[in-house]
Amino acid sequence: MLAYISFSSYAFAPPATRVAPVVGRAHARMLFGTTAESSEPRTVQDGKDAFQAMWGKGQFGGWGEGTSPLPMSTQAFCNEMITTVTIAMSSPSYQYTPLFGLGFETLCSYYAIEINLESERGRMAEALAGALLTDAKEMKKDAESLLAAAEGATEEALFETPQFKALAALNGEFKYTYVTGVAMLVLMQKVGVDPNVGVKSWCEKLNLKCENQFTRDANYFKQQMEKLELMKGTLLQMKEAGVKAAAKAAAEKAAKAEAAAKAEEPKAEEPATVA
Repeated sequence: MLAYISFSSYAFAPPATRVAPVVGRAHARMLFGTTAESSEPRTVQDGKDAFQAMWGKGQFGGWGEGTSPLPMSTQAFCNEMITTVTIAMSSPSYQYTPLFGLGFETLCSYYAIEINLESERGRMAEALAGALLTDAKEMKKDAESLLAAAEGATEEALFETPQFKALAALNGEFKYTYVTGVAMLVLMQKVGVDPNVGVKSWCEKLNLKCENQFTRDANYFKQQMEKLELMKGTLLQMKEAGVKAAAKAAAEKAAKAEAAAKAEEPKAEEPATVA
């Protein structure tokens, strides 16, 4: 229970990414390779407002029909995602790649574990994707495609895929984000690469200039996944305990009802005594 409570105040973003929450420069609004120049800079608040408009209005103004407040850990995750990605979007070298889709899917799968309904988890991901000016369905397809390409593949084969070739062809003109780093770590595991070695070698092969940040993110991701796995176990135990308690309460209720019914049954009359 202690692990469950302490996690509720946890924020997902690595310390290195916590910077001023307002983007102060105009940027190209990116959606899977297509852009529409905006004369107005997009702020973190724009992203949060967009998220709430799609998920439901904030707790101080009513959540909207069919909505409810998100668990604290999930809300913290969404806020940090919107903050870090919106800031990254202000960079001229920011652009969407399929790796972002895989990282997004991976992180959402972990940080939505407190949401009980699968449909609500999907709706949360759709709202968050919209707040990041991306599309949840397309990112899911990209994630599945990358995972399929890595299934049973070697590291060399993975680097021959169109997605990795396109990234390497950018020659370092690419804005690295924690979300992209998570995707690369997932793929390293799929092809049997130790992140302690892979971070450096993949940065070199992909012409990425983010080795130090990627190294910090790899260590951070490992720590947080351990915490999340612990939380998963705690939630599972709580769920199992709840099921057992409900079953016990139902059995006790049924037993009481049966006893009450028997008590109300008319007793058979005793035969009259013959003098």
